[in-house]
Amino acid sequence: LMYGQLAVSYCPTCRSETENMETARLEILMLKALRAQALKDNGRTEELEELCQQSLQELDVLLGSTAYPHLTALQLKPDFLSFTQRYHEAIEVLDEIIRIDSEREKLIQDMLELDEHEHTTEMNGQRDEEASHELATDDDNVRPELFIAGGLAGSPGTKYLEINLRKAEAYQHLESWDDALRLLRGIMQSELPYARYQERFPQQQRRVYSGVARCFYETADYVTSIKVSTTLIGIYRHHPGVWKYLALAHKAQGDLDL
Repeated sequence: LMYGQLAVSYCPTCRSETENMETARLEILMLKALRAQALKDNGRTEELEELCQQSLQELDVLLGSTAYPHLTALQLKPDFLSFTQRYHEAIEVLDEIIRIDSEREKLIQDMLELDEHEHTTEMNGQRDEEASHELATDDDNVRPELFIAGGLAGSPGTKYLEINLRKAEAYQHLESWDDALRLLRGIMQSELPYARYQERFPQQQRRVYSGVARCFYETADYVTSIKVSTTLIGIYRHHPGVWKYLALAHKAQGDLDL
């Protein structure tokens, strides 16, 4: 259960051994998230609403079906919430993901330190019961959610890059420009340097700079929006959409000849 996989799953009807049903349900929900994006892109609002409501119900069943739900299921939920413009709820779920993953990592580290301590004391032929008691956490004190399976992938520098970026985009939909800009600036200062070093996150880098350019434009700081957009264009000149806020900012300043 610590890793989100049972050795054997059983059919709920006949109880015969079958493939892991939790994994299969997650894969279906991932496909539904892709379908939802396609419906949104094509403006098929009614179908999108129906699909998202159905998927959110299925996610709630999946998350409530075990004491140790998979973190991947929780990460899918903000997508469906955002597709239906429930951005406040999406932000709450994203915050919960970071909290659970952070506390889970701390718990695992404490357990590793306890194992190392016990191994050392056993090698010395003694047991330090007091120290072991301080580090040990019994079943009454450990919340089951901390054993949620499937930690967030990534190095310490980029682990929450996508989560924070999704939060920033949700704030932009809510027109909370200051909150969005605060998150995006934090990403630029703490996470994008790692991302650029690894050269593995070009899409996220483009979304960050586009978001910053938009926030400055929406708060009427057109000069800064132009500077950020110029930097963005220098990196992703041929990507659709990167010119948008450069053009809008110049238009807002009355520069219609560019």
